[in-house]
Amino acid sequence: MEQKIINEGNELIAEFMGYEKIIIPVGAWGELLGPDVEIIRFGSKTDDKDWKDAILMKYHSSWDWLMPVLEKICRMKIGDGKTYVEYAYPRTFGMLNEEAGQIMVRLTGYPVFEADTLIKATYLAIIDFIKWYNGKDFKNQYY
Repeated sequence: MEQKIINEGNELIAEFMGYEKIIIPVGAWGELLGPDVEIIRFGSKTDDKDWKDAILMKYHSSWDWLMPVLEKICRMKIGDGKTYVEYAYPRTFGMLNEEAGQIMVRLTGYPVFEADTLIKATYLAIIDFIKWYNGKDFKNQYY
């Protein structure tokens, strides 16, 4: 995946996990980095030490980062305000597509995502779920 797509996905996950987004203009560094460069940081209002630069987030490459996101999704109750169901859990997780040789991941009720690695397939499935949950229609952007 391209770095830009990874950054966008990581930012989406960080916001889903409750982190606040701030954009810091580079100011004096603009001459070195270019006039439109900004630093995007995510953090918690309650913990000043918990701020991370968007480019340093590792949801796409570290199970330590990604598993809490999957756990949050699995614990969610999804509904219309009157009726709730608990159905966003790994339905297909780590199965091998023998024809394509790729690993498959699917959250219940959502499309199957295939990738060369389990973490990438899981990351793609999580991104798809969060986009659906946020009411955004970015279908196929991350394939």
